[in-house]
Amino acid sequence: MKSKCLLCGFDLGPDDIGNKRTGSHSQRICVFRSWLCLHSLPAYHPYHKEGRCFTADCAHLEKNCPKCGKDGHRVNTLRLDPSRFKIDNKGNVPRRRGALALTKSDFECSYLSERDVAEWVRVQHDAC
Repeated sequence: MKSKCLLCGFDLGPDDIGNKRTGSHSQRICVFRSWLCLHSLPAYHPYHKEGRCFTADCAHLEKNCPKCGKDGHRVNTLRLDPSRFKIDNKGNVPRRRGALALTKSDFECSYLSERDVAEWVRVQHDAC
């Protein structure tokens, strides 16, 4: 069985030298599965939701990001750019087909660099 993570693009097919991967990785367990609260997005944003958020572990409740010190996100919180992500009718947030690999601009934390993101993605993929 071959699958691909809909958030970070990890392909669970054979590794670089053809060995079958034994790990597991999907959008449901991806370390990058954190995005801005839809209720906290500006009203003009296409994914904005009216009303109040009642999700107990929502990113908008985070205080003082450990990297940049700002409130309202985690280090791994993704920006919901409509050109890169979509929301399906079940509320899932997968990447759009053909979206490029994750970069610094995909994350809300301003402290991350391109090198940090590339290394972070590589380490997460190697762990699977």
